[in-house]
Amino acid sequence: MQTSPAIAKVIQSCLDDERTLIEESKAVDEQRRAVLIRLADERRRFAEDLERFNGQGSRESWGAIVREARNNMWAGTAGRNPGDAVAACLRSQHRTEVRYEEALETELSSEVRAALVTQHQSVHAARADLAKIEF
Repeated sequence: MQTSPAIAKVIQSCLDDERTLIEESKAVDEQRRAVLIRLADERRRFAEDLERFNGQGSRESWGAIVREARNNMWAGTAGRNPGDAVAACLRSQHRTEVRYEEALETELSSEVRAALVTQHQSVHAARADLAKIEF
């Protein structure tokens, strides 16, 4: 069963967010790393759950790869620090949250909508988790 393109964008955004969280976890201490890895695992699970509805696999966007390269160049020039790493995760989280909101505005089956609502609430709550570890 093929669902809407909006769901495919949510899946892609979850995978992009997972990639960002994992990459940025390399620049932080163990306490922050544990939060970022937990959130990355959650995004992977969300993508896998939604892929079952979508009926096909997905992959990260080119934008995520470009953002990662840009962040790596910046870190190479200015040096890595935990605040910048968490800020990058917050930006990625925001992009993901927007994708969920866009998808929830489309016509969906009740089963897909229920999954999206639950996941969206969790993504929204992650903002607080990231804000706690930013500084």
